[in-house]
Amino acid sequence: MKVDEIATSIRLLEDPDHEVYSIISARLIEQGPAIIPALERAFEASSNSLQQERIKNIFQYLQSKVATQGLENWLQQPYHNLLEGAYWLAKHSYPNLRLEDLQAVADDIVKDMMVNLQDSMPPEEKIKTLDFFFFRHHYFRLSDKEILQPQHNYINNVIDLHTGNLVSLTFLYLHIGQQAGLSLQAVCMPNSFIVAHTGDGGEVLFYLHILQQGAKLFRKDIELYFRRSNITSKEHYYLPKSNSTALLYLLEMQIYCYEREGNPAKAEQFRSLLPLFSAEKNSFDELD
Repeated sequence: MKVDEIATSIRLLEDPDHEVYSIISARLIEQGPAIIPALERAFEASSNSLQQERIKNIFQYLQSKVATQGLENWLQQPYHNLLEGAYWLAKHSYPNLRLEDLQAVADDIVKDMMVNLQDSMPPEEKIKTLDFFFFRHHYFRLSDKEILQPQHNYINNVIDLHTGNLVSLTFLYLHIGQQAGLSLQAVCMPNSFIVAHTGDGGEVLFYLHILQQGAKLFRKDIELYFRRSNITSKEHYYLPKSNSTALLYLLEMQIYCYEREGNPAKAEQFRSLLPLFSAEKNSFDELD
């Protein structure tokens, strides 16, 4: 579609006839993300509320397609950078979000840490360094206000406000640790999300929980948590998971928060992404 044809089609969005709108919107959507700048310019220039609403709907649909395709490409990569994965989830609601802006903040934290990390340090000392820079120097912390609000799951909000819920904050903590070269992996349990520090053979040396600012835990501590919470212990609850599975956990948390908030439309938007994670869902049983 040529530039003048695109402009004509956008003008026709003023037509109150719904059948005309269906035809025109389908034509515009066929053009893909390339027409987003034209839609933005038309929205700003328009004084017709119906046209603006329809432009907004098409724009949001195309942006969602961009974010979904980005997530799908991320899942197909051999290495899954956690920050990038969380970025594609956030981009569904923040279409102008830029990965490089998030990466710059995360890289600064990693650089601060690397000055103080030495290869000769035992694992416990490396974790103490991570805890110091994450919780004390950069002052990331759990939000003390309505932690189940969906906004707390977006990685850009966690980075901007230095607060999040248990899942999103642990997610960023895990990313920072991995980028600093620490052998950290996610552990996805019912009602909890923690981190495993693994050895050279992939065995779990100990676990970490950000509720206690990186306090070291062992299997017996998790078993006690399960007993006190009346949760049936299953072996896969203790095992480290892939970064893509960690992102699935964050996605499921987002769906839950939107459902709890009474926003079924947003919950469904994120639920539509679940089929992309078929391999991750098949890697272990559903969490009870």
